[in-house]
Amino acid sequence: MATFQQESLEQAWPDAQRLFALHYEELTFGKERVKLAPDTGRYKALERDGGLMVFTARDDDGAMAGYAVFFLTSHIHYRLNLFAVNDVFYIDPERRSDPWLGFRFIKFLDRHLSAISEIDAIKWHTKVHREFGPILHRLGYVPEETIWAKVNKG
Repeated sequence: MATFQQESLEQAWPDAQRLFALHYEELTFGKERVKLAPDTGRYKALERDGGLMVFTARDDDGAMAGYAVFFLTSHIHYRLNLFAVNDVFYIDPERRSDPWLGFRFIKFLDRHLSAISEIDAIKWHTKVHREFGPILHRLGYVPEETIWAKVNKG
């Protein structure tokens, strides 16, 4: 049974490396131009300034089964509001045989973020080919936008 918790970037980073590589290979669009190169300095600065929250799903032995990261930010159109904006969400493919792991993790994230009174809205993005919108809908989320992408060949 996995446990879910908020961790510091420093705590989660070493164990997340294997999952980052899997995440990139499975879900990144346009790999011919888009290369995995996390800006750890910016992540650390955001966390230091209260603008980043890192969550993990871990097995009983402490192995990382998944992660989620949220930016806490206002929006240029809505400067008086604080949004929790999903940066990444990933479950280890080897752990997906548990069909409820992702749901339980998302439910944990929703409860945790919803309990922070300063957060006015929680925003998720999902990949078209790994859609988990039905889970979000079940938790009260509604579709808001669609993002289209094109890799620049030039």
